Amino acid sequence: MNEQKYCRNCGSAKPTGATSCANCGATSKPKRPWFGPKRIGYGIRPQTWQGWLIVAVFVAVVTGIALWLGR
Repeated sequence: MNEQKYCRNCGSAKPTGATSCANCGATSKPKRPWFGPKRIGYGIRPQTWQGWLIVAVFVAVVTGIALWLGR
């Protein structure tokens, strides 16, 4: 019972066990989520540099708005 796999990039069929698409060359490396569950407590926390970047931008925007409104 072989399940057919398809390329996420171009949609063509991939052979079982292939790590890249023969049609477009895209690799099937699994992507790590930017945020994941906390070890203790409720909520999520950043797991990658992209997650931390989103948190830093959010903090900068909130701080900028607070300073602008406090004039």
